[in-house]
Amino acid sequence: MCQSQNVVGLDGLAACEELSIQGCGIASLDNFPNLQALRKLLLADNRIGGGLENLAMLTNLEELSIGGNKIASLDELKPLEGLKLTAIDLEGCPCADGSDTYRRALFALFPTLIFLDGTDVDGNERLIDDDDDDD
Repeated sequence: MCQSQNVVGLDGLAACEELSIQGCGIASLDNFPNLQALRKLLLADNRIGGGLENLAMLTNLEELSIGGNKIASLDELKPLEGLKLTAIDLEGCPCADGSDTYRRALFALFPTLIFLDGTDVDGNERLIDDDDDDD
């Protein structure tokens, strides 16, 4: 189990497309590296309570998992509204109450959003495809 307050040591990962830093005790996204190739970022189960504006420069980001953190308000997501996210997971955050109001607000904030907390706009569960399956 890693324990770090900040994300450090990733500057050399410029070509990284998927990054998982889950359950590492991260509390701050200050100085998050500008990883322009990043498409999928998994930050679930940390202690992040804000600072999401530090992810706004990740212009190719499509999937963001920040569930199980301390995101208390949907307003904290507004700095990310310019991103073309297709999936976001906030499940387990104080702001994620699962209500229709919550879901409508997020689908409005991110017009490209297809999946919120593992379900689409109609509440259908996301099917996990296995990219490694070459049958």
